[in-house]
Amino acid sequence: MITVSEQLTWAKRLLNGKDQPLLEAQVLLSHVLKCERVKLIAWPEMDVSPEQQEFFRQLVERRIQNEPVAYLVGEKEFWSHSFFVTTDTLVPRPDTEKLVEVVLETLPNEPMTVVDVGTGSGIIACIFAIMRPNWQVIGVDISQQALEVAEMNAKRHKLTNVKWVHSRWLEALDNQTFDAIVSNPPYLRADDEHLQQGDLSFEPIGALVSGKTGLEAYEHIIAQAVMRLKKGGTIAFEHGYDQAGQVQALLVESNFTEIATHKDLSGNSRVTMGTR
Repeated sequence: MITVSEQLTWAKRLLNGKDQPLLEAQVLLSHVLKCERVKLIAWPEMDVSPEQQEFFRQLVERRIQNEPVAYLVGEKEFWSHSFFVTTDTLVPRPDTEKLVEVVLETLPNEPMTVVDVGTGSGIIACIFAIMRPNWQVIGVDISQQALEVAEMNAKRHKLTNVKWVHSRWLEALDNQTFDAIVSNPPYLRADDEHLQQGDLSFEPIGALVSGKTGLEAYEHIIAQAVMRLKKGGTIAFEHGYDQAGQVQALLVESNFTEIATHKDLSGNSRVTMGTR
């Protein structure tokens, strides 16, 4: 019988071109064996059945072709919580945790209504709902399929203070006003060469690309936010590492104040905020 240790050694060799080959192999094998990753580390001599070996082989081969691990196992950890993801949603990145961190640190822990625009799998909205039970959180997205995943995530975490709205940006929210608007919108240019590389080639194009300039989503959201954000309300965006100046300029043009940009763990400008 083949052991866990042998399977991981084999997979790590095949996944050698990935950033974290051993971690990816462990995540895939723990999914196959339906156990926590720590169990693989504690019991490397555990047997892997022929059926499990075949399933694992298939997953490793798909990963070699750059299919994201999160799609292969159907979930991803974010902010120390596990969330469902599908091919209808983006795979959450560590960079997005900076957006969540800055918003939680900036906004007061008191009752308010916060909108997550382009919510996708609902991960940002769900984290807000988990960390701030007194907030009312609304996640909006143009993709009905993505909102179905978001609803699954809300149910998974037993959240009652978050709801989902099918909408192109803020259009379907009538004349409601909000204390904060948060978004990690599509911000790649249509001709960005990275779209055909690695994991990105498997992710939904509509959640990645905003148009020719990469700024179209920010323009739409800011234009609508002027009417939907309460006076003194906060707007917060995640953006590309080289887009901070352009996003700041868009906020200045719409008379936002107290504009500030925050860097991610890699030292790149990643989150820009402003006040109406």
